[in-house]
Amino acid sequence: MAYLEHKCIEPLGESKSDYEIVCLVAERLGLLEEYTGGKSVEEWIKEGFDQSGIPERGLLTWEEFKEKQYYVVPVDPDWESRRLGCTSST
Repeated sequence: MAYLEHKCIEPLGESKSDYEIVCLVAERLGLLEEYTGGKSVEEWIKEGFDQSGIPERGLLTWEEFKEKQYYVVPVDPDWESRRLGCTSST
């Protein structure tokens, strides 16, 4: 399942998200651009969506995902023929 998470409440006082805190540390170290890649939080979320395989399979666009806010990955139709548990290549 893929889903968008939203903050429950606005930050209280001077509180910040984990991402904002790490950005502040990276900025003080002169590494902000390297850490963020010049992307905003929403751009990183979209990057994760793009890398999920959902859009490349034509299952859902980013715009549809933002509107619906979740996507349930379909079950493999051949799931019963798959071996149970983790498999090892050795």
